[in-house]
Amino acid sequence: MRIIIIVGEAVDKDRFFCVYNIVVIYCHTDNTVIKRVVRVTGIALLGLPRAGIMKKMIKKIMNIILVTALVMNAVIPVCASEIPEDTPVSEENESIITEEDNVLEELNESKESLEDKIPGKDYNENEAVVITETRSEALKAARQYNGTLESYEYGVGVINLEKPYTETVEEILDAADLASEEEVEEITPDVAIQPQIFFHTTDIPSEVTGADTSRYWQHTKINDLALWNRGYFGNNAKVCVIDSGISTSSEVYPQVAAAIDYTSSSIEDTFGHGTHVAGIVAAPADNRGIVGVAPRACLYIAKAGTNENDFALGNVYCAIEWAIQQDVDIINMSIGGATDDNGVIEELNGYMRRCRDHGILPVAAACNERTDTRYYPAACDYVISVGATDINDSLADFSNYGDWVDIAAPGKDIYSTTTGTSYGLKSGTSQASPVVAGAMALLHQTVSDTDNVSEYRQMMDCFNSVKTTTEYTYNGRKVTGGLDLNRFIRKNNGT
Repeated sequence: MRIIIIVGEAVDKDRFFCVYNIVVIYCHTDNTVIKRVVRVTGIALLGLPRAGIMKKMIKKIMNIILVTALVMNAVIPVCASEIPEDTPVSEENESIITEEDNVLEELNESKESLEDKIPGKDYNENEAVVITETRSEALKAARQYNGTLESYEYGVGVINLEKPYTETVEEILDAADLASEEEVEEITPDVAIQPQIFFHTTDIPSEVTGADTSRYWQHTKINDLALWNRGYFGNNAKVCVIDSGISTSSEVYPQVAAAIDYTSSSIEDTFGHGTHVAGIVAAPADNRGIVGVAPRACLYIAKAGTNENDFALGNVYCAIEWAIQQDVDIINMSIGGATDDNGVIEELNGYMRRCRDHGILPVAAACNERTDTRYYPAACDYVISVGATDINDSLADFSNYGDWVDIAAPGKDIYSTTTGTSYGLKSGTSQASPVVAGAMALLHQTVSDTDNVSEYRQMMDCFNSVKTTTEYTYNGRKVTGGLDLNRFIRKNNGT
């Protein structure tokens, strides 16, 4: 038996070979080639791991391949150009997974995931996101879904739909069912579109309680002064803040090395959330209003939203890709949302995996819904998910919790920069996440510049070295793990 895998152009062939140690035919995935492979082998496993399509299925396929290879002890390379066209096909063994089937499956999953969502609040019903390799493919997808391509950047296309998302998808699924019943030719789009989901910021609006608290209590709790005294200030660490922009007149703005806007406005932060987060990370020690955890870090600002609830998924994808292009070291995402759309989760995991592969450490807020439900991107693979504590070392009353939350950090009544030249207190896991991102920027000075995956692992080793086993609780809710930078000093014998 010969096992054939056809993979698309987007695959990293070297990594594919290395991980699976399996023979791969690398070619374009047109129907003619597929049919010829089936005629010769009887089994064709079609893998199209581009931007979310079939990523779940690839794992299953790999298991089948590996088990079969062990049993048969033979995996024979075949060149597609050498397959004779007149070889009979074995219907008994024929097993083709088509791209069309998976487009329809992914569309159906996305439609079902919106059943309990509110249009205009949880997602934009008149927009969709499509991931393609070229702009022309995105334009073609827009036409197939009766829409227009609004923007295309870093492989992410945003489509304005003529009809609401669910109605558009239903029409395509109905047409496919009708074609199947009547045995007529169906026209299935080449790629699946995803709903333009909205993430929201993860601070507590109007939560300026006037509590009697020090403006700098987060520094005391995490012991960052211990590293400052030894020359660790986050020198040259590159931290990307994906948020609502930056106030160009704020104290923290001189720390900005580059900025980009994906909201069709400007990098100016009129909401104040992004500037507050940026100040917690890296406000300079200039004897003005505040000082950040890593006061010499370089900030990279990616504006993906303008207010509390409009962080569109397509904007977030573009911001992550831009951060990768900028070769940053850490990404902070004080935004998030709950979703049961497997396509969206797989896409986000794919972007976080790309961050890992480029040596980037993502840090994200666990959100403020007082639930153990997983919120994304914090719950993604390769991300440090951060809950919030208060000054009394309790879990903040608003913080999400559970085993999926990696650590809790100061997040209630945190003082930082806001709009214009102002300062203010804000609370939320939005504030806790940049505390951790800033701490990792301090520790980045110890990371040797080798290969990217090694850099990510070194950063995770640093994180684990300063993570405590402290349990933070509130009314039965719990997050295990705190942040103590003194542990790094002790581990390195006080140096």
